[in-house]
Amino acid sequence: MAIDSVQPISITGNKSPRPRFLARQEARAAYLAIAPWLLGFLLFELGPLFASLYLSFTKFDVLTAPEWVGVKNWQKMLFDDPLIWHSLKITALYAVGAVSLGLVLGLALALLLNQEVRGLSLYRTVY
Repeated sequence: MAIDSVQPISITGNKSPRPRFLARQEARAAYLAIAPWLLGFLLFELGPLFASLYLSFTKFDVLTAPEWVGVKNWQKMLFDDPLIWHSLKITALYAVGAVSLGLVLGLALALLLNQEVRGLSLYRTVY
């Protein structure tokens, strides 16, 4: 008998559709569990992101409907505005500084709250 002709056998021998039904039920429960987060992400993150991207290609003020101008706004920003690169540099420095400072202060606070000092429970409660 050749090795190729050996068929795997089922240990349980269970051929009922019950496991597939349970798997579908678990999948449905999982999708229902993540639905609120997914809905919030779509409404509060992706929606405004795409709306602002669309509006960046229009001439828009709050009182009138947006008028499509294409890449004119981007050209004006990148090539005609002398302050854009300075503004981007300041924003990048702020982001790097804020993230670094937040990480260092958070780690320092976590280390302080993990020390054996008098009144530790009060400090933890206040925090």
